[in-house]
Amino acid sequence: MSGLSSLFGLVTIVTLGLGLSLTVQGPLYGLVLAVLLLATAVGTTQSLQRIVGRAKDQPRAGTYWTLPTLLVLGAALFLRLPLFTTGPALATGLVVTAALLLVVLHAERYQAGRAPFSAEFISYIVAFMLYSAIYAPRTRSLYSATTIAVVTALLTVELLRRSIRSERQVWLYAGVVGLLLGELTWALNYWAVSTMTGGLLLLLAFYALIGLIPHGLDGRLARQVGFELAVVLLVGIGLLASTGVGR
Repeated sequence: MSGLSSLFGLVTIVTLGLGLSLTVQGPLYGLVLAVLLLATAVGTTQSLQRIVGRAKDQPRAGTYWTLPTLLVLGAALFLRLPLFTTGPALATGLVVTAALLLVVLHAERYQAGRAPFSAEFISYIVAFMLYSAIYAPRTRSLYSATTIAVVTALLTVELLRRSIRSERQVWLYAGVVGLLLGELTWALNYWAVSTMTGGLLLLLAFYALIGLIPHGLDGRLARQVGFELAVVLLVGIGLLASTGVGR
């Protein structure tokens, strides 16, 4: 019970810090965000190590703090989009973020085994938040594509570190997936798609690539997986065709 109370306390502190970060602007925002992310990483690591210790068979790739910290970063950026300009929308976003963070922290307690479905699902939510927020300002591809490549690589490590025992292989796949998503971001910057559409297209590509990796390792592609990837491709084409203008 004390372990769960510790997680609740960490979530409360991080959520309050997240709310504070949304009230500041300029250089101060960068400082507050940096402190918030550091506090999330350190607090997560210390809290979970006290609860479950370090599993001896835990793959070295990835750590306790990766997904929780990326979730907080994604929320800090995503909640600044125009969609959350009203008080109720912002409050809802903070509550949902707190709930997701608590689920992630609870899932990390099982880090030595197979990743719970909840952690995998939230990884894709985090990816969508980060992709949308990074794509929104339409900064130069040198910055936006590079940033998306880095966060994609970290999320790929988070998703693969329990199913692939070789640390070198995990980081190799993470680098490849990150590079491909960075290149896709570069291409999307030339399209007049909306923020959410851009984020969703990047998410679909990320999902498809992650789905291909296990079957690439097996040297085969099941019919069901091929069908699923075809659906993802058709959805992406449909999004480009139907919302390819305006922001």
